[in-house]
Amino acid sequence: MNNSITSMNKAEINQHNQEKVIDSILEGKERMARIPYVKRLLFRWWKWRNLSRNTLPPQLDLKNDHVDASRSRNDLINAGACDFEMFRLDRIINKLEPSLKEAVYAFYGHRGLRGLIHAADELGITKSSMSRRLSCADRAIAEALDELRNKEKSC
Repeated sequence: MNNSITSMNKAEINQHNQEKVIDSILEGKERMARIPYVKRLLFRWWKWRNLSRNTLPPQLDLKNDHVDASRSRNDLINAGACDFEMFRLDRIINKLEPSLKEAVYAFYGHRGLRGLIHAADELGITKSSMSRRLSCADRAIAEALDELRNKEKSC
């Protein structure tokens, strides 16, 4: 145990612990399978939503999530501090079907990470319905991300 801790740096340990927390909350509690990479993205989105917004450069055009010639010189300097992947994910989540969006926000939209049962109680649905909605949201998010990737490849 001691050797494994010394071989990992603090960031790796924190990342490992965070993944264990999210997995312990979700593991074995849903019948429909979640999409692992979307689940990790939503966990990152939860952390991103809870960052201080005071560090966000105010003059950025956040609808333009590409760093290319369409940005002004000053804007490019400020764009380095933004996580455009999270901005894209945030827009995708907000375009989901209302019941799926509500499920994502009930589970990941609070300051503290909530369990499946608490999120389901907030929406007045069963745990299995909540799990089903999160699984459907995962699929919808994965499809939207695939569409974005395909669009970028074709350009």
